[in-house]
Amino acid sequence: MKFTKTLEEDIESQINAGFTKQEIRTNLLMKGISEEEINRTFEQTNFQRAPANRQNGVSYKSITFTIILILISMFKVVRCISEDRHEPTAFEQNNLNLPVANYQEQRSARISTIIGEKLMYKNYDELVNSEIPNEKYKIIKFTKDTALYVDLKTKLSIKKGTFYYNNHSERLRMALKADDNVNIFIYDFEGKGNLLAEFKASKAIGGYKYLSSKKERNLTTIKYNYIVDNISYSGCAFAMEERKNYFYFAFESNNLTQKALKVAGLSFLTKRLVNL
Repeated sequence: MKFTKTLEEDIESQINAGFTKQEIRTNLLMKGISEEEINRTFEQTNFQRAPANRQNGVSYKSITFTIILILISMFKVVRCISEDRHEPTAFEQNNLNLPVANYQEQRSARISTIIGEKLMYKNYDELVNSEIPNEKYKIIKFTKDTALYVDLKTKLSIKKGTFYYNNHSERLRMALKADDNVNIFIYDFEGKGNLLAEFKASKAIGGYKYLSSKKERNLTTIKYNYIVDNISYSGCAFAMEERKNYFYFAFESNNLTQKALKVAGLSFLTKRLVNL
């Protein structure tokens, strides 16, 4: 990646935007700047600037900037994988055109998928004490801290006790639920519509209501309401699109405000998403 700014100008603009020294260091390292070059430039830099608006000591701008850098890196891998996909052979096409051998089996699998996704909307304590065999619906509980690979260069750090759901859906990569009762859904797929329409299509088991969206650089924040089994959830999704590849981190809660949910989502991504 090429940068038009010099390193000094880049640091200066980040200081003026309200980034802390540590946040600037993290951003530069993620851009590929060496530790030695950063330290040398830092020695000649005045960091005494007025702080920007912050939440718990971290600026929203810096959080968003960090997430964008990670997601852009993830999309580079997605694009490479997408471009390597081949056209179906004649044999594969014939298999795709075969009539459905067992409609009832497919219907049962669809029902199981809906049940599994709806189970993730239960309160954390209900899942812990549930008499329903969660494993039957592709839900497991991590018994230790775990790292899940989102792609070849990015991993998600998951804490012990978190519930994990993966039904190998074409759209939903995984769902997570920890003891804070925030539902986390990660969508990753190729589509044909626009960013907002594809997200709405992904929220298929409940009632989706779009509220607003805002784009900052390559990252779009989508606010929405979602109703599942007569319970209303506030939703906040961080989304990116590149060449009809779509990626969404969606956070939902039935007790947090939209503002608090956004803060919780940004905090989760900056703490748990690691670019290798």
